[in-house]
Amino acid sequence: MTRFLIVEERASGHLLVFVRVVAEHALAAGHSVIVALPPSARASSEFSKHLSGLLGRVQWLDLVGVVTPATVNVLARESQADVAVVPHGDELATRYAFSLGVRPLACAVRLLIMRDPRWEKPAPLQRRFRNAVKLALVRLASLKRGVEVVWLREPSFTPGSSTQSFAIDPFIADGSWEAIDAEAAHLRSNLKMHPDVFWFGMTGAITDRKNLPMVLKSLALFLEARPDAQIGFAIIGPIVSDQGLTADWVRAETSRLDLALVIVNRLLSNFEMNAAVAALDAVVMAYSTHSPNSTLGKAHVLGTRLVAAGPPSVRGFVRALDAGWESVLEATAMAENLELAWEAAPPAKHPDAIPESGFARSLLGLESTESARAGGNDL
Repeated sequence: MTRFLIVEERASGHLLVFVRVVAEHALAAGHSVIVALPPSARASSEFSKHLSGLLGRVQWLDLVGVVTPATVNVLARESQADVAVVPHGDELATRYAFSLGVRPLACAVRLLIMRDPRWEKPAPLQRRFRNAVKLALVRLASLKRGVEVVWLREPSFTPGSSTQSFAIDPFIADGSWEAIDAEAAHLRSNLKMHPDVFWFGMTGAITDRKNLPMVLKSLALFLEARPDAQIGFAIIGPIVSDQGLTADWVRAETSRLDLALVIVNRLLSNFEMNAAVAALDAVVMAYSTHSPNSTLGKAHVLGTRLVAAGPPSVRGFVRALDAGWESVLEATAMAENLELAWEAAPPAKHPDAIPESGFARSLLGLESTESARAGGNDL
């Protein structure tokens, strides 16, 4: 039996879902688990929503201050851990790269790199320099004794001849297909999402990186071009904005449009997120970030139309899955794709794609550990 120490310094949003999935798969494989989070995280609503199911099943430790290689050593010795797993290891990887005398002697360390700097292409000169530095530091960290870097990969990723460790961004069901479909139907009924209306929507935390004003502008342009369209727009998830965007702002912006509007401005569980995506006719994904995200995987698996806009990396992820319509982050281009999605039949479901078990086992290192114990060398 292996003792896994899961360390998460950020402890919010989808990262807590990752913590839970990794912990549950380790427990299911017969191992023991210790979870280290900041004290504030355990008092948060996100903890109750995502991690309360682990209470009584794992040991809990508090993280105080910035997590460093020395911190991991102390926690590992305190908990007698064999392996430390860090679901968001980007910052800690740079700290390992800069650490001179500190080595992870207390246990093996597995760092998930959530944002591969190679995704940002093309990039401005300053960003190219920063990305090259990050890539060099992560590679340096991977050379430290006992440190294994695991790269998060997009749902369409195929390893080819690469020898780097990777974990594919998974679809996490948290329920049966029947349960998701039933919850989606309940959601549409409860929110009075009329079946004669075509429902576009955004799900999850609606941050400024999701470009809500641009999405609303694209909807307005679509309605100008197709005034006959009966469409609705649903925001299902909390609006979290540094730009002053609120639910009232959305209502004011859409009041002049012939548009049905639904807003559920609260934190969702991952299961509720799945039901929300399944309830929509098309999910809109207008992201400024370069990394993969759970919306893409959910739409692909659940068979929901996807209208995506973003940088080249995000558009490439969508094309590789043949998962929907993609464009640059520009309202006119998005409006054209909204119309294409409105006219199209729903895509097929892909229930066996991007399973969470593969992600969890890759991050935990269970595949390589079991192969080594069996005497295998085909890793």
